[in-house]
Amino acid sequence: MEIRRLTDLDAESYRQLRHEALEREPQAFTESVAEHQAMTLETIRDRLVAADEGCKSSGVALLRSRERLIEVLGHRERTRHMPAVYT
Repeated sequence: MEIRRLTDLDAESYRQLRHEALEREPQAFTESVAEHQAMTLETIRDRLVAADEGCKSSGVALLRSRERLIEVLGHRERTRHMPAVYT
């Protein structure tokens, strides 16, 4: 099992896992499934790179098992949202 920050190389796995979480628990997100689907992979990569470069406003970590992304923890300092865990 691996725990680390997400990087741009994780963008596709992150996109898929977040999509599944949005479909399962839409009320837990401020973004809709349609808004998420409209986001380009390049935008997701850019966000992950910003978080990985020490951006204080956000951070994303992952839990990977057998080369499959199984959970993601994200947070933003400027919001009142609790950290989200996608499984």
